[in-house]
Amino acid sequence: MKFNPAIIQINITDLEIAKSFYGETLGFEIDHEKSLDGVCLLKSDGDIPILLYPVPQKSNSQYGENAGPVLVIEVADIFKVYKDWKKKDVQFIPVPWSEDETGIGGCPFGLFIAFKDPDGNVHEILQPH
Repeated sequence: MKFNPAIIQINITDLEIAKSFYGETLGFEIDHEKSLDGVCLLKSDGDIPILLYPVPQKSNSQYGENAGPVLVIEVADIFKVYKDWKKKDVQFIPVPWSEDETGIGGCPFGLFIAFKDPDGNVHEILQPH
């Protein structure tokens, strides 16, 4: 039996703030045809949609200590994306072993850095080797 991811769900507390952050700030396209009242579906370049799902309160997990990223986004040029998003006040979480001022670090998969959404959900951008 094969298993394939179908939807990525990101829990958020304010749908309008989340739509603005993921749509306007990060550049995801909102899928108006598939979004329902009270939730929002984002289109990705892959086949897996991203669901912004309202919850009453946000999680208190700490990235790097007891939680990992919700979403890892592949990019072709991590330094360009970092620079563009930094101008839009995206809050980045530097990699502790980074060797430059950006906070971008290496891992077995490539270069990466984490960032937070308005609800504190942590995601990463990754430029693969």
